Amino acid sequence: MLFSDPPRRPFVRPFSHTLNRIHAHETLQPRQLVDQARALLTQRFGDDAAGGATASAPIPHPLLTDHVRHAEGLALVLMRSSGVGVAGRPADRMRVAFDATMDAADQDVLRQRIAASFEGSEVPAEIAIVHAHIPQTLAYESLAILTAVHKALAKLGVHATSEADAALPRSLRPLAIALKVGHPGDVVLVDTERVDAIVVPPNPETEAMRWALITAPGAVSAPRLTSLDAVRLLRGLRGSARFAQLSSLRDLEHRDLDAALATLSRSLQGPLRYWVTEGSRVQKMTAAVRKGDGQMIGALLLMADAARRNDAGARDAAATTLTDQLDAQAHPELYGALPTGPGQILVLGQAYALPKALERMQQEQPRLHVALI
Repeated sequence: MLFSDPPRRPFVRPFSHTLNRIHAHETLQPRQLVDQARALLTQRFGDDAAGGATASAPIPHPLLTDHVRHAEGLALVLMRSSGVGVAGRPADRMRVAFDATMDAADQDVLRQRIAASFEGSEVPAEIAIVHAHIPQTLAYESLAILTAVHKALAKLGVHATSEADAALPRSLRPLAIALKVGHPGDVVLVDTERVDAIVVPPNPETEAMRWALITAPGAVSAPRLTSLDAVRLLRGLRGSARFAQLSSLRDLEHRDLDAALATLSRSLQGPLRYWVTEGSRVQKMTAAVRKGDGQMIGALLLMADAARRNDAGARDAAATTLTDQLDAQAHPELYGALPTGPGQILVLGQAYALPKALERMQQEQPRLHVALI
């Protein structure tokens, strides 16, 4: 007994439990989504000898995009690791089947948007759509759904007459641009002025990181900066000889921020500080993603949150409560969090530790919706 192997259960059990927790939160890959869409098509509309087509698309989620809602510039968009799967086949009229994650009202809205993208004409196809719905993100999911539907029907010779990003609200434009180049799990750098985007390559040698969304039910939208705020800022800056030729807030350099603030009233200084510093954070976070520096990304998330609350006046009580609860866990493997919607926070952590943190929060508050993305 003196030289026998030490008991292994205290180590193996927690380790296997962690692996099980990670597997329980695994997201569906594009091929799995497409297979489920094909099965849903048969289940809802029956077997058919007509040839079909499938497609998938990632779902974009805002990372650092709020500052380009009313002024052009650089933004960062995160592509969720699980997206949308679509299967379609020729038919005499359009029929659309959704999986059980979307309620009837949202399904009707999406049917109308699909039809409108074909100039409202009757689309001769049966379509099945599968995706993992997350509360407060339907607008983002709709972009991916339209993209995947258009790709699948194009294979059948049915082509959309308008792009998925046509006539979109400005708040969704960065996401639509990112969708053209992004793949599941990517972080995409978007230039809204030039309508261009590139995928930020991650460092493959660093420890795996994972994102998650935590959503509190019943939250309401927090106040945001408006187009009028952007107009007032630009008008105020142009009143100074130094900035008389400024054509856009995007053109204001960070090194000129102090001089620009001195020309504005106190009520406009916070919004300007937010717009300029958020653009700088986009560049810093891009570098941190390339390095795989989770600690730096987390710090920038916290700084962005503070800037939105203190400078932009965007105070979301429900999201702040979630952030405080996550901070109270004092888990070193959780890097940071940022509110991205009403009562919703985007969280970054180490891949093996994040499921445990989500599990703990949901045990304490069963009404929360938590999802690895």
